[in-house]
Amino acid sequence: NTDELVKTIENAINTKTPVDANSFLLASKHLMPSIFEESGRDIELMRLSLRKQVEMNPEVADEAMTLNRTLTDCLREDQRKPSRMKSEVAIQRLRNNLWREALKDVIGLSKVLKDNDEMKL
Repeated sequence: NTDELVKTIENAINTKTPVDANSFLLASKHLMPSIFEESGRDIELMRLSLRKQVEMNPEVADEAMTLNRTLTDCLREDQRKPSRMKSEVAIQRLRNNLWREALKDVIGLSKVLKDNDEMKL
């Protein structure tokens, strides 16, 4: 049930459970299956799918582009190496926060997609 999944994800977000790309992909698989399937577990391809979704369905533009920007930030931080300016701990904390934000964005987009699908029926 997606409502139970959303509650579980929201609980993980609120308790600051460590989150990474795999957690995000698992949530995406269940909350936005068509976009997940189209991207084949590749987050870069998912970003392209989100852009296509905006072109086909302008009602989801805000949520889709917000998720797209968050994913860009997540991918950039996943590539960051420790330096004098940022320690590994600081980078990991930022990564966790960004992936949590991506989970929030997935929940938001999935709700809009669901509402939009129901309106079409």
